[in-house]
Amino acid sequence: MKHLRYFYIIHLHPILFIILSLAFVTGMIMEFLVIFGIVLFHEYGHYFWAKHFGWKIEGIYLWIFGGVMHTEADWKRPMKEEVIVTIAGPLQHLWIYLALYFVTPLDILPEATIQLIHYYNILILFGNLLPIWPLDGGKLLYLFFSFFLSFLNASRYIITFSVTFILMFTVYLLLRVNLPLTGFFLLAFLIWENRIEWNRQSHLFLQFLWQRFVHTHKPDRYCQIYSNLDASLISILKKFKRYHYHQIYLNDNNRMITILEDKCLAAFFNKEEQLLKIKQLI
Repeated sequence: MKHLRYFYIIHLHPILFIILSLAFVTGMIMEFLVIFGIVLFHEYGHYFWAKHFGWKIEGIYLWIFGGVMHTEADWKRPMKEEVIVTIAGPLQHLWIYLALYFVTPLDILPEATIQLIHYYNILILFGNLLPIWPLDGGKLLYLFFSFFLSFLNASRYIITFSVTFILMFTVYLLLRVNLPLTGFFLLAFLIWENRIEWNRQSHLFLQFLWQRFVHTHKPDRYCQIYSNLDASLISILKKFKRYHYHQIYLNDNNRMITILEDKCLAAFFNKEEQLLKIKQLI
């Protein structure tokens, strides 16, 4: 019964109803049902592993050719968990191929339906692996950025890369194929999602810092930040990375002074000290 809870947190994106209306008008209901079923199964892969790791899931929002699982922001999650949850969706498509392999000889489904499932299964699989946020390929690229770059830079790079890729991909499709109306809806939706994510950067950054401040768990990896004494505290915090604990080294007349990230965060969240210079923490 606990697996049935999956259906209670599903929300249908408004664009899905537009596509459904078009499917009725154009007589493509079977195509719509096949796509919707594959997307539903794909998202269940994300859901299953997110629940397995104890993530708090706020909802799953479905739209044509994909969906988005919204979870409570938790910047303390191990990278391994995030990678597993992300790739769990694409791996669901392998189960679909396996099922078709056994079902096809039994003549349970018409040949046309099986071919339709094959076509959309591979289309949705590779579509979701494109390096575009918030698709699975974009999320994997974001995790890669997050390991090497600061929190802020990783977020900005993935959005900039995603929008650039979408625009280039759109031009390519317009030049090589007749882009259907559903394709325009999909690309417009992805642009809109990236715009929303860009506008949330400041809020997410503060949330990231706050979680590091209130939780005592320290990542196993260390990151050294070298700075001069006149640097502002906020400029140091903007260099903080996920999956790392930070040690700040200050050069004071050839004498190296070390400050840990805990002290920086404590000073930042004291309202009277947010505009401090880093040297004032010594």
